[in-house]
Amino acid sequence: KQPAQVINLSLGGVLACPSTYQKAINFALSKGVAVVVAAGNGEMDASKFAPANCKGVIAVGNSTKNGTRESSSNYGKTVTVSAP
Repeated sequence: KQPAQVINLSLGGVLACPSTYQKAINFALSKGVAVVVAAGNGEMDASKFAPANCKGVIAVGNSTKNGTRESSSNYGKTVTVSAP
């Protein structure tokens, strides 16, 4: 068996990080698994979106090919990295 090294989640909604999400993320992190999530496309602070606002995740925003924020992308301190 080959255990997962990365979990990628492209989902979310406007809510605080639910405890069930955080427990699952904590479990994955305890196993050495990186948890990568979408920052969201609401043109809002990503800290309002779960799972982007959960602790320990790598939240990915959307940027243009020139490196500026794509207008629809969420933004803020919880965004770890952005990519086109």
